[in-house]
Amino acid sequence: MSTPPLLTVREKEVLPFLMVGATRKEIAHALEISTETIKFHVRNILDKFDAVSVRDGFNDLLQYQTYYGVGGLDVRRYLIDTATELTIMPGRRDASLFQKHQYLIVSGDYRGHRLNFSMNTNLDDIEIGGAQIVSSNVSGGMRAVDIVPNEGTVFQGDTFELTIRTKFMDLFANKRPEYNTNITVPASKRTVTVIFPKEDCPEAVQGKYWLANTVVGGAIDFDKTPGHAKFGYSTTQVLINHKLQVLWDWAS
Repeated sequence: MSTPPLLTVREKEVLPFLMVGATRKEIAHALEISTETIKFHVRNILDKFDAVSVRDGFNDLLQYQTYYGVGGLDVRRYLIDTATELTIMPGRRDASLFQKHQYLIVSGDYRGHRLNFSMNTNLDDIEIGGAQIVSSNVSGGMRAVDIVPNEGTVFQGDTFELTIRTKFMDLFANKRPEYNTNITVPASKRTVTVIFPKEDCPEAVQGKYWLANTVVGGAIDFDKTPGHAKFGYSTTQVLINHKLQVLWDWAS
């Protein structure tokens, strides 16, 4: 979906009725307000989605309702831009990670969320910019870290930038070299870069998108920067809960 608009509390209450085809009279009765007020809210909703009718903007309206609407998934953030840079260390076992996320707070107020890291991560190696770690634990075979923004609360309509630096020890030990990264909120742009030592660089890097336990689409080829051991991939309009599996084979 494109960058979601900011709806008022009342507009969010009206939206699910529109999605099931309810009339103004039916919505007005359910919400105990006048049909003229419903007309006003419907016009505002359509204007915010740049649509002339519910049918015209149905896909965007449905995605908003699914992620941010009343009775939906209760997602609050939208990723305007997200970039991941994974640097493979000499020796083929360890790696460092840098991520930069720019969020728009779409629904309600944001007070923090949970980050999940590989068990190969040392808590002392995790550096967070724009937020602070308030708790950590091991859950489901992952190291879970709860963060809150430095300002405490980020309000609806505001943006929030988060950076993450960490190191992985023995990430590729005793298994096929791969790296998995998830998107847990809708995103407009996603960039992933993998950097290898120049003296130990693979011929190519590929990726696969997973949704649940199913691969969606074909293999993704990462572009190689000429003269550098750097492979990059960028895409737009990333849906929630897509896992990108990055794969490569060593040169020898």
